[in-house]
Amino acid sequence: ILCINFFINGTRKAALTFRDSMGLFWFDRYKAIVEAILNLVISLVLVSGFGTFGVFAGTFFSTMLTSVWVEPYVLYRHRLNRSPYRFYLQYFIYALGIGVAWLITDVVCGMVQGNVIVQLVVRLGICVVIPNVLLLLFYFRKQEFQKVIRIAKRIVKNKNSNGTFLNIYIVYNTLHIYERRKIWLHKQLKEDYNFMEWICILRKLFYGGIYGCKT
Repeated sequence: ILCINFFINGTRKAALTFRDSMGLFWFDRYKAIVEAILNLVISLVLVSGFGTFGVFAGTFFSTMLTSVWVEPYVLYRHRLNRSPYRFYLQYFIYALGIGVAWLITDVVCGMVQGNVIVQLVVRLGICVVIPNVLLLLFYFRKQEFQKVIRIAKRIVKNKNSNGTFLNIYIVYNTLHIYERRKIWLHKQLKEDYNFMEWICILRKLFYGGIYGCKT
């Protein structure tokens, strides 16, 4: 249930980002109140029979009954001026693909036998490889996936062209600051300071200028 809630919160980010940037807060002003009430009521009902799982289930149901459909509806109706039907359909398809990948991964992980260390290592490899391969097969031909690939290639290309000079610049500045502080500390060691003055010197050495230090 925690994984499901994590997935839902992640998929809400797109609609929330556009809503926040466009200032569409007025149209869903009661959503948070309704969601909080539903979360409290459902959690109290389920906690007696299911314990902690019931509390997390309450979060799931309250989110599904409010945020999951209200946020895209506000964005599409009050800014994009179109029906959110296609968004809901695409959302369902994506969730179905994630569910299939999750189910297959869980079944394969359940076949792993051995001691705890072996199971941990093997299942870790399964969870890294199988879901990503399945998602790649599901969405490789989609327009959104191809756009992400093009952006990633552009980032890598820019990094390769500019990364060498940037690294040289960072190393040079780091060494320069180190040499300056080493010379400064060497001068301080020749002076006679009390305990609190030495505390100020050490703070200045590691954190830069400190107010209240006379050195």
